[in-house]
Formats: sequence, structure tokens, C-alpha cells
Amino acid sequence: MLFQIVGLGTIGTSKNNTVIMPNELQRADMPVLSYKKCIQTGNSNTFRNYLVPGENFCAGYQNGTTACRGDSGSGFAINVDGRWFVRGVLSFGVADSYRCFSNYNVFLDIVKYIPWIMENMQRRG
Repeated sequence: MLFQIVGLGTIGTSKNNTVIMPNELQRADMPVLSYKKCIQTGNSNTFRNYLVPGENFCAGYQNGTTACRGDSGSGFAINVDGRWFVRGVLSFGVADSYRCFSNYNVFLDIVKYIPWIMENMQRRG
């Protein structure tokens, strides 16, 4: 099952390491991965330190399809019968100063926060 992330984060760097920003909203389709797969095949030190089952989750590919700087906070959603459902919110990926690596991304698990979201939506009417 593939989920979709959209954002306006960086899409590369020039030869002199100037960040390249997109002119249009970018989209990528990604699968959710198991904790074990993320730790074993991703950047294990980073993910081992920050990936907490039940609070966040790992998604993506290692083929160049990734979120990048400026995409944090983007929704991770799926379309089911014409309706969009948010599964997570992008927290971080692995990057250095100028480029994002072809690696997995970590998303806040929004399911854990549904009671809080519902309570605050009702409060604000």
C-alpha cells in the first residue's frame, strides 16, 4: 500500500552547493516500513535513536524517492475511494547541509493523537 507525501522542500543542489527549490508542489508515493526493516536497512544509528514504535514510523524507499529540507510537517496520506486520510506528519529524513540522501523518512504517527485532535476540533467548533 502506497501513501503520498507532497511538499515544497529542496529538490537538489547546484554545482556550487546552492539549494534548488521547486517551482511546483512535489509529490512522492511511499510505503510504510516495519521498525525492523527501517533499523536494519536505513541509517541505523539515526533511526535507532529516534524511531519509537507507537509514536512515529518509517516510510519510503532508498532509490532517490525521498522528502527533503522544507518538507517537514507535510502530511502523509492515502486516498481511499476518493477520500483522503492522513496517516502521519513528516518529522525528518537523513540529510547533510546541502543534500538529502536516498533514505527513509520518519513520520509522527497521527493515530496516537486522534483523541487530542478530536477534542480540540470540538472545542473550537
